[in-house]
Amino acid sequence: MLEHYCQPGSVLYYSLKKTPILQRKAILAVMAFYQEIENIVFEVNDPNLAILKLNWWRDEISKIQNGTPEHPVSRELKNISNLSCEHLHTIIDGMQQNLFFLPFLSFEEVTIHIMRTAGARECLLAEIVTVNPPNQEVIYQFALMLELIHYMQNLHRYIKKGLIIFSEEEMKKFFVKGEDLQKFKTTHEIKRLLSYQAEKAERAYKNAREGMTTKTLKDLSSLIVRCEISLATLKEIRSSDFNVLENFISLTPIRYWWIAMKH
Repeated sequence: MLEHYCQPGSVLYYSLKKTPILQRKAILAVMAFYQEIENIVFEVNDPNLAILKLNWWRDEISKIQNGTPEHPVSRELKNISNLSCEHLHTIIDGMQQNLFFLPFLSFEEVTIHIMRTAGARECLLAEIVTVNPPNQEVIYQFALMLELIHYMQNLHRYIKKGLIIFSEEEMKKFFVKGEDLQKFKTTHEIKRLLSYQAEKAERAYKNAREGMTTKTLKDLSSLIVRCEISLATLKEIRSSDFNVLENFISLTPIRYWWIAMKH
């Protein structure tokens, strides 16, 4: 039912290769929900129409809690016994912020935004697949790493949409302006800014993994595979000299498979 959200050859497809079937279905349902909400932000140009669509999903969440949801994704979510609908609402609220985008003044504001979007997604997934999930601060570090790399990898798409997820404070530090990014040419200053983001992503992943038990890492295997693929992608981005405004840099499916088999 949800196969088109997990196409063969995608990162998600390979991250679920070793996941037990019931957990795989639950993870896929959450990721499909996230994709549906994110697509509204990127594909609906009228903010008022986008809000109507987001409110429809809010109604779907109410039906998950007490009723009969209409969407196939919602129906799959309803089958998850320990589903936290609070996280689903947080994701929608965080995504809605992008419809009326205001610049992030500090990296703290960027972090809060990531906590409310990808962070809420990863906390929900951790609660589903583990009996004793790590504390949320650890999960937020994983989400921070994933999102910083995802944003760099998809920088052209985000800038085209008018979304700049770098803080004004950091852009000023590296002498980068919004109009510089909108020229879609990776200047020396932009490369320095991206290198700084890469270092933060690597540090977040290192901090998240420290002190985690072997069992917890195994329970979170899908997340770890996605993180390792992101880390390998970051290495390719760095090797390209951070030319992400001109090129979309990704790994081949065989690299995804190889990383998934290692973890």
